Amino acid sequence: MLNFTLSSRAYIAVAAMVSLERCAQESPLALPQLCAHLDISLSSVEQVFGPLRRGGLVQSLRGPGGGYQLARAARDISIADIVAAVDKAPKAGTSTSKLQGSWPLLSRAMTRCLAAVSLQDLVNDEPEAHQADPCDEAGHALRRGISTRPVLEPVRIPTHANSVFALAAALIDAD
Repeated sequence: MLNFTLSSRAYIAVAAMVSLERCAQESPLALPQLCAHLDISLSSVEQVFGPLRRGGLVQSLRGPGGGYQLARAARDISIADIVAAVDKAPKAGTSTSKLQGSWPLLSRAMTRCLAAVSLQDLVNDEPEAHQADPCDEAGHALRRGISTRPVLEPVRIPTHANSVFALAAALIDAD
């Protein structure tokens, strides 16, 4: 099997788009949550979201509970669309542009392969272990400013707890 690699920006963009499809169905996904889920830096994610937004692949919503959502259905976004949005063509005259210009047939074939895979295909194909992180209710609640800590009942301390032993006995009796 050949090892065809995409740029780091393309990998980050595709992984971010998969996470958006999974988790931003009801409400937008904030970039810090996305970074925590993908375990990458905020600056790396910010670098790809500008081109994705300008390319019409994501939309941003401002204000409390804001974040990013897909601009179109996942089945209508191809991996080629994502890669094209974040990876610019090399400048003319550089060694990379000379190499890429050497095999236009290969370049067209790779583009066709990436265009044949939709974002929805990747979402459906990703292993189950990666599906839960930012989609949980705690993540949505935290974005809305709602505490996810359990509410504890106050412990009644006897008014005459004159020793550590009496206090410990009172706390044990409270359970």
